[in-house]
Amino acid sequence: MIRKLRRKFICSAMLAILLVLGVIVGTIHIVNYHRIAENADALLSILAENGGKFPKLSNPPPDGWKGDGGRKISPETPFELRYFTVELDQDGNVIATDTGNIAAIGEESAIEFAQEVYSSGNEHGFLKFYRYLRQDTQDGCVLLFVDCTRELSNFQGFLTISILMALVGLASVFLLVLAFSKIIFKPVEESYQKQRRFITDAGHELKTPLTIIDADVEVLEMESGESEWTRSIRNQVERLSGLT
Repeated sequence: MIRKLRRKFICSAMLAILLVLGVIVGTIHIVNYHRIAENADALLSILAENGGKFPKLSNPPPDGWKGDGGRKISPETPFELRYFTVELDQDGNVIATDTGNIAAIGEESAIEFAQEVYSSGNEHGFLKFYRYLRQDTQDGCVLLFVDCTRELSNFQGFLTISILMALVGLASVFLLVLAFSKIIFKPVEESYQKQRRFITDAGHELKTPLTIIDADVEVLEMESGESEWTRSIRNQVERLSGLT
């Protein structure tokens, strides 16, 4: 009984810790993922406002540019940003491509990305490691892609490390709970053993006089015969024996 209760305690404690760790790790990475998407969308909004090109100003704003939602963009961003654009007509045919600001994507790959996004019908989202935005025009649409490889790789690496650390922490907590549960349940186990010993001793002490009384009643019945008094005594002895 004590072992079963101890196992339930350990399982309940580990389940609670697992839920807390899951909520914490999940919340951190959901917020981190949305931040990556918001930063990419801010860059895409600047590209869309400037015809698919990042504005190159001789005197950039000291605080940087402001993208979609008022998010600030660093003045160093034009030197770090990798992007490409594909222009499509109303039938989805490629009119023009611009891959001059990215080395990892050629014209053929850019067309494949554009056709996949166009066929999906989504206005924005992620395609592999690229965040895209669809901007409709009079002649068709322009698809803008921003490279988020570094951000998403960091995100995946941090996610992997967080999960591994959570598992290590969970294993450590399990060992601690296992050790402390033995200490916590030791008084309970001692009390339970004392209770069982008391019940056993009390039952033995009660059975001895009941056996003697029952034997004395038999002797009385042998000498004086059975009467309502002996029957009453025998019934009470049987009742007490059953309770014992």
